[in-house]
Amino acid sequence: MAAPEQTTPRARVEHLLGRRLRFTLQNETDGERDERVVTGTFQCLDRHRNFILRDASELRIFEGGARRRTLGAALVPGRHLTKIE
Repeated sequence: MAAPEQTTPRARVEHLLGRRLRFTLQNETDGERDERVVTGTFQCLDRHRNFILRDASELRIFEGGARRRTLGAALVPGRHLTKIE
């Protein structure tokens, strides 16, 4: 029986290119929590784990409400990522 193929991190990222992904980000500034969900088509990733998306939209969730907006092209900063789906 053959051993399962081991995929490299690079291969896993390349497999996601061109796919529609959802990114959850959280940031806390001056004690206020800010959560955003950005959805878009994955184009590339840099060495800082920043994701570049096209056809992106954002849902911003904050105390007292939520707001949706269309972004077009977007950079999702890796340092604030909590989840990628």
